Amino acid sequence: MNVQTLVAVFCIFFSAAWLSADEPVQSAEKHSIRIQVLLVESPDRLREETRRLLSGPTQKVLSTVAKLEREERVTLINHADMTVLEDSECMLQIGETVPIRTGTIRSGSGQVQTSYQSTSTGTIIQLRSRVSGEHVLVELDFTKSGVKSISDEQETPQGTAQLTHQTTIQIRDGSAIAVGGLMQQSDDQKKEILFIVTANILESSNLQVMKFQSFSRPPTRAGVVASPPGRAPSPGRPSQEEIRKRMSALAEMMFARADLDKDGLISKDELAKLAARDLDAKPPITKQQYAEWMKAKWESRQRSSGRAPRVSGFHPPEAPSRTSPTASERNDSSSEIETENADMEASDIEGD
Repeated sequence: MNVQTLVAVFCIFFSAAWLSADEPVQSAEKHSIRIQVLLVESPDRLREETRRLLSGPTQKVLSTVAKLEREERVTLINHADMTVLEDSECMLQIGETVPIRTGTIRSGSGQVQTSYQSTSTGTIIQLRSRVSGEHVLVELDFTKSGVKSISDEQETPQGTAQLTHQTTIQIRDGSAIAVGGLMQQSDDQKKEILFIVTANILESSNLQVMKFQSFSRPPTRAGVVASPPGRAPSPGRPSQEEIRKRMSALAEMMFARADLDKDGLISKDELAKLAARDLDAKPPITKQQYAEWMKAKWESRQRSSGRAPRVSGFHPPEAPSRTSPTASERNDSSSEIETENADMEASDIEGD
């Protein structure tokens, strides 16, 4: 191999390494996103100032729709509320099978025989979402079908009506937008149909995704032997005091993320941003209340996993077995579902 060949090979490998170093590394972080899809029908075309009120902060738009519905200016046909994982497809289908009249046969004797055929009707919503900074990119596919209503005296066959809307939109976090409308007019009536889509980014779910997709971390042992009194924690494992400090910092970070108006309180409108929370707590929620609840939740999980520090020679009595959970346990179970992300972050903190 001569010198020119060696130089050429070196340049090829150097260029490949340089290009691969410039490629952006895709983050494993995923978000849970709450998306609401509303189908609104108005007996007449809405005024422009009213249409502008249907885009903006989510709570204001939902309040506007409720007000217009009370005033009988609009009718809320569909309202789908879904929580989806970023970059994952989600589908919601609600429908029924109904008979439709396909034809009528009148015999010479005057008898009438009507034939029917079953058909599926309802609503199908398919969507995929992705987070980009403070915005959510939503790919929406909406289909709604129904049977045309005709009087029993008519002998003409029935038909089905179908509404389909496909769109890709970008929505700011915590906002709603009227993504499209359709004006229909016939001999006896006219109406306007509007689509409204909202998006709210919930807490990061990257740890939850790794829990289900990755098995690189060793499984947690069922029993952990506590260190004897006076012995320092094992190397590489933070002390209990350090873990408490990290949990306190985690609680402050999650509280600050949900406190949009920075008034030190979590109001009713901000409650949806606080994914990990005490379901029994009523807003407004203070930072101190939230930090104490997070601390109690973490200590409870520590005790149940056997990793909480124990006093030498003392073992808590075992609770009698029960075949059915109590109301308190059902509330705790519901709370644990919402706090999965926070608990896994706490587990990651402890394992540092």
